[in-house]
Amino acid sequence: MEYCAGGDMSMFIRSRQQLSEARARPFVQQIGKN
Repeated sequence: MEYCAGGDMSMFIRSRQQLSEARARPFVQQIGKN
């Protein structure tokens, strides 16, 4: 998974309150590959 400048995944999600399925899909796919 690539470096997330400015924080981690939990900070990214909290700052947006929620993620659509389309927005979350690439992250979940990357997590599944590792």
